[in-house]
Amino acid sequence: MLIERVIDFYIEIGKKHPGNPFRLSNSGRCARALAYQRFPSAFKSEPMPARVLMILEEGKRVDKWLKEEFRTHCAKSWGSEEKEFYIEVDGIKIFGHADGVPNLESYGRTVAELKSMSNYGFRNALQGKIDYAYRCQLNSYVIGGGLNNALWVCYRKETSHLLELFCSKNIEKIETRILTPSGGWLQYTPESPIEDDEWQRAEVTHPFDPKLHEEVVARFRKVIHATPTNLPDREYGPKLVCEKCDGNGFYLTEKKQIKKPCTACEETGKILEPKLGFPCSTCRFKNHCWPGATLQFDGKKPVWVVPREVAEMTPVCHLHEHLNGNHIGNSSAKSLPSNDPLDDVELF
Repeated sequence: MLIERVIDFYIEIGKKHPGNPFRLSNSGRCARALAYQRFPSAFKSEPMPARVLMILEEGKRVDKWLKEEFRTHCAKSWGSEEKEFYIEVDGIKIFGHADGVPNLESYGRTVAELKSMSNYGFRNALQGKIDYAYRCQLNSYVIGGGLNNALWVCYRKETSHLLELFCSKNIEKIETRILTPSGGWLQYTPESPIEDDEWQRAEVTHPFDPKLHEEVVARFRKVIHATPTNLPDREYGPKLVCEKCDGNGFYLTEKKQIKKPCTACEETGKILEPKLGFPCSTCRFKNHCWPGATLQFDGKKPVWVVPREVAEMTPVCHLHEHLNGNHIGNSSAKSLPSNDPLDDVELF
């Protein structure tokens, strides 16, 4: 009927190999994946699923709509769109385009990116937790443009809530405040959630992380000097230590501190069937990094399982384990929950 032709169109698009790896949008991607991308004759990529491409297309439409609204209602401050920035690494200029460069009152010119998010991604943004790849990308725009500030405008797809996450060199800690329908502002904490109908928009302030640029430069440098037989280390891989017992084979009950055997790992302290998490599970080159991985189903959820002996023998540098930005300016940062899907990420 009708949708078959639409899906067939995206299936054909998904067969194309990813393009130039030297883009600022790739600032936070795994260096090994970028090296695979650089050598298409040596490393063939998996097809991009049609459904994923349609999700990305929806994000583009939200981006276009928000820009139209800003042009109409924020004409004096919205500024230029698709502004080109670049950084230079070992003589190679790496370019990117920011969605906008508004001139914000009290802060001046600011790099702006517009993102549509799922409930999960939006909830993390409310807590100042932004995906590592996103933060690296905007950091590169800030450095490339010689600016001091970055702004994420986040759109929650399910409810149309809007959030502005402002990152600046002049901010020292993470704070979130929410505007209620009555016009008052409330401080937001994960321990005191607010119902959807009780607020309209949110503002989050976030410190600037100067160390990110060093990591971005080091990452691109590895890709520049890579060859098909001399690839950068993997930055991600399956976890091998049981998280329930922290590798001890037992855990202590919360109240009485009674020692209990860990059934999740059969008291070994090890994950018996290591699984590929994000971003390995969605990477188009995972068959090159993890050739022994097999697709299985945890209920209805598809998971890629790697033989434990393969996972133990395969080196992974874990450059940014558990880093989501919440650790900057926040001494009580917590790692992201592991039982929710991270489904609102860029895959190119």
